[in-house]
Amino acid sequence: MKIQPDDPLITSYVLGELEPADAKAVALAIDADPLLQQRVAEITGTQRVLTESIRPPTEVLLPHQREKIRRNARKARGPAEMATRRLFDTRPRKALAAAGLAAILVVGGLMILGRSVKSNAPQVHAARDRGASEMSSPVPEAVPVPVPVPSLPAPRLQGYLTAAEVPILELPLAASGASLTAVTDSIMNLGKRPAREVVRLEEMLNHFSLRFGGMTAVARGGLNRWHPDDREGEDPAAVAHAATLSTEMLACPWKPSATLLLISLRGGPQGDAQVKLAYHADTQNVLRYRLLGFDPCEGRVPGTLPTQLAANGTCLLAIEIEPFRPAGELGVLEWSVDDQVAPAVSLMHRSDAEPSDDARFAALICTFGQWLAGDELEIIESDTLTGLAREIRSDTLAGDRADFLRLIDRSLEF
Repeated sequence: MKIQPDDPLITSYVLGELEPADAKAVALAIDADPLLQQRVAEITGTQRVLTESIRPPTEVLLPHQREKIRRNARKARGPAEMATRRLFDTRPRKALAAAGLAAILVVGGLMILGRSVKSNAPQVHAARDRGASEMSSPVPEAVPVPVPVPSLPAPRLQGYLTAAEVPILELPLAASGASLTAVTDSIMNLGKRPAREVVRLEEMLNHFSLRFGGMTAVARGGLNRWHPDDREGEDPAAVAHAATLSTEMLACPWKPSATLLLISLRGGPQGDAQVKLAYHADTQNVLRYRLLGFDPCEGRVPGTLPTQLAANGTCLLAIEIEPFRPAGELGVLEWSVDDQVAPAVSLMHRSDAEPSDDARFAALICTFGQWLAGDELEIIESDTLTGLAREIRSDTLAGDRADFLRLIDRSLEF
């Protein structure tokens, strides 16, 4: 068989597309012709360069490189489109599409080379050398940016309180801190689970602005002398509320037989206030309960709960309650503002009540905080987090909440 160097049969031979008999005949012709051997070497070299240029890198991206890619994607696409990978993964189809495109590029490039008459060996060698240089370039090492976190004592797990033995629990108000920032830095930038003492559920919960849709009570404060007959000329500051107490209850995600009580305290515009808040359990229907977060720490003086509520500030609390019956009276919240008694809030859980979106999100935060800290390991699993996050996801999800879903998704990789 007589074959010219620009015959397409040579390209087909290199790609392994010929029938056995034809491949044998072409191989004999190549063995007998140095020009054909040179042509085969050129096509083989080009095939290697094209394959290497589109092959996915074998190196694993460093944590800060992956996070930079995610940030750039969020800027281009917006928070609504950035669904968590584990919950809504479309990578298999994308991978197949990328592989198909790679195959088309390789075959197309070789067919063009196979039909060219002029030898391009110098260009092939230059491309090969350039590709090798790029492939061997060192990857910069990760330089994580540390997040300053205040020194915290090691917490102790807070157990359940039996309603019959401890029917009243005074509730703390201070919950601000950098826990969520430190947790995010550890997971997204350092690529590891955070230390136990960094995970403060109450701080993570209070990082978000949440409004609960259950019962609400308003404390007017000492300046309130407002009366319907005195609308004209009344000082606006005198009629403003001193604080607002809102609640909402839903089935506990990690223990459906229990009730998750969510509490929101909001300060008024008049100034800081001293708020004393206590949960009075209904001993006829409540078996036991526990305050989530606010782990008791070594060195804390008993009876010194923080009670200051900043003007226009917010404090969010969560209590897990185990009743004898699924629905019914769970107790009452009693509170006072600047030593003046405010209207109490009765806690009646209705099993048929549909929770608000903010209540669902708060429940997700509570679940994630306990899972991350290693609490309730026997009942809080990754599948529980995945299911809750799927319920939260929407196309109109706020940016900070979409970021929180991505944080959960990433943490499930460790």
